Amino acid sequence: MKPRVLLKKGVSAYYQIKEDIISRINSGEWPVGERIPSESELVGFYGVSRMTLRKALDELAVEEMVYKERGVGTFAARRQIVRNQEHLSGLSEEMASQGRSVRSVILARGPVDSPSICRDLRISNSMVYHLQRLRYVNDEALLLDDTYLAPETAREAGVDQIDEESSLFRLLEASGQALLYGEKEVHAVLASDKLARLLSYAEGNPLFYVKTVVYNQRGAPVMVSELHVRADRYSIKISAKRH
Repeated sequence: MKPRVLLKKGVSAYYQIKEDIISRINSGEWPVGERIPSESELVGFYGVSRMTLRKALDELAVEEMVYKERGVGTFAARRQIVRNQEHLSGLSEEMASQGRSVRSVILARGPVDSPSICRDLRISNSMVYHLQRLRYVNDEALLLDDTYLAPETAREAGVDQIDEESSLFRLLEASGQALLYGEKEVHAVLASDKLARLLSYAEGNPLFYVKTVVYNQRGAPVMVSELHVRADRYSIKISAKRH
């Protein structure tokens, strides 16, 4: 395996190797679950010492981007995104606490007719405000987020002005909504062709469907969120007390 990566001067070689390996895993060049090139091959590939290479691989193992099997080799992994369900928080807030970046691509926004969502929101008419966002974590498509609000709530919060970096939770709270608690429903579904294309996923692969109804301090529903999340990249942590 001939050297193909030219490392930049002035930047730690092991750090550049780490970033390059992460990029190759995320792009699928070195598929998750498969063995990456051997240490000897990688030493030649990057043109560095074995010590420098091992420092990069050791840090990647700690970060759960690779794992090692003794006598077999090093394999590509991809660290799961874990969401703690003990506290009510938005994706932007929770990922920021984990040092991850979040951005959104807004696919749709505006009024839609949905009697079932109106029942969840306890509003009498059949029209609700719908915000659909494709959410990226560290520039990787993770989930499709369909959020619904009463039209008046959306108008007061200025949801029409939300951009790809904004937190909807913060926007609602800035408008005077005190978000107190949420009730969640989670089950497994299979990725449709549309969802697979949006999430760069294989059709028929498992997704988490997560429906959350968020309530204010008066116990009135404020918003309904329906998420379709890649099950290979996401896990849910729940803290439960006996008493």
